[in-house]
Amino acid sequence: MLARLRKAREEGEGGFTLIELLVVVIIIGILAAIAIPVFLNQRKKAYDAAIKSDLKSAATAEEAYLTNNPSGGYFMGATAGTLAPGDLLSDGLKFSSTSDYDGGTQAINVSGWAQDAASGAASATSGTLDGGFCLVAKSSTGNYFVYNSTNGGLDNTAHTTDPTATSCVFGAA
Repeated sequence: MLARLRKAREEGEGGFTLIELLVVVIIIGILAAIAIPVFLNQRKKAYDAAIKSDLKSAATAEEAYLTNNPSGGYFMGATAGTLAPGDLLSDGLKFSSTSDYDGGTQAINVSGWAQDAASGAASATSGTLDGGFCLVAKSSTGNYFVYNSTNGGLDNTAHTTDPTATSCVFGAA
């Protein structure tokens, strides 16, 4: 056995050449250069999807709150205008991870409209806010997402600036 190993060594049959090793390293580098940006892009999509999911969950919790408290209107947050962890827990609101939110703070901005008792139409933000609501949250990717209950729900468009003034108006598109 040792004689065979010595003979193989003498005949130069052992190991890889430097060129072969360099080719393997280059191939691995190319694969990594392709895979890493794809992976990072998927993470951004996951952050945005988590925010959208939280907005839908918050909308469901708002509707449950209104059903349980019909004379009180929609819940506008323990801190006025902001839903935070702990708000609407009994109505099913659960936030995703802090890393999904810009700045690591789990917060959804909320605004609402009053429903006119005579006409039944929603109007400005005075009185009992039972005519509709708008939710806005910012993902850790820097994108804002909007849920407007009077305009069909979640807007899947990623906004780069805070869309509250344009998207959180009664009936705004």
